[in-house]
Amino acid sequence: MKKFFVIAAMLLAGFTASAQINIGAGYLWDFWSAKNDGSKAAGGYTLNGVYAGASYNIKLVEGLGLAPGAYFSWATGFTTNAEGKKSNPAIKADHMALTIPVHVTYTAELGPGGFFAYLGPAFQYGLSLKNYGTTVSGDGIEINLDGDKAKATNMFKKNDDGNRLNVPFDVKLGVGFGYNWKFLQANVGFDWGFLDRDAYKEDKFKQHANAVHAGIAFVF
Repeated sequence: MKKFFVIAAMLLAGFTASAQINIGAGYLWDFWSAKNDGSKAAGGYTLNGVYAGASYNIKLVEGLGLAPGAYFSWATGFTTNAEGKKSNPAIKADHMALTIPVHVTYTAELGPGGFFAYLGPAFQYGLSLKNYGTTVSGDGIEINLDGDKAKATNMFKKNDDGNRLNVPFDVKLGVGFGYNWKFLQANVGFDWGFLDRDAYKEDKFKQHANAVHAGIAFVF
C-alpha cells in the first residue's frame, strides 16, 4: 500500500510539472431549442453574452491531455418562437450559469505555434434564468409586459407550489478547437445539452440548452 501511494504521488508530480493553466474569456451565444410532441418545433431562448474562467490541462501522453476547468457565464436576450425568431410578445431573459468541463485534449505543432482540439463532457448548474415581465400563478405563467416590466421570475427557483419551471442542471458534450502561440490561445467551441430543461416531465414539451463560444486565453 505504501508503494502504491509513493507511485501515485510521483505520477501526480509528473502530471503537475507538465500541466498548463489556461485563463480566458470570450463571447457566448446561448440558445435553447424546444420540441413539442417529439417533432414539432416550439419556442425557446436566444441569448448573447460572455464567459470567463480557467482550465488545467494535464499532459497524459505525448499529444494527449485531460483538462478539467470551471467557467462562469452570463447571457441576455429574448424568448423565441417555433421559427427561432423573437416571439410576440418577446420576453427579456437573463441566464447565469457555472460550467465544469472535463475535456480530453489533443495538441500538435503547427507553424510557429500549436493546434489543439478537445472533446468531452461538461456539467452545468444554472444559477438563474430570469424572465422579465412574467408572473407565476397556480395556473401557470402569466405575461405582464405592460403593467410591470421590471418584474423578474427566476425559472429555476421553486414557486409557492414547490415546483420550478426549468431545471438548472445539465450535462453537455463539448467539442472545439483552437491555436496556441507562445502564451496566447484562441479557441472556438460548441456545447450540446443532453438533459431536458423543462421541469414538467408529464407533458410532451422538451427543451435543450446549447451554446457556441469563442474566446482567447492566457496559457501559463
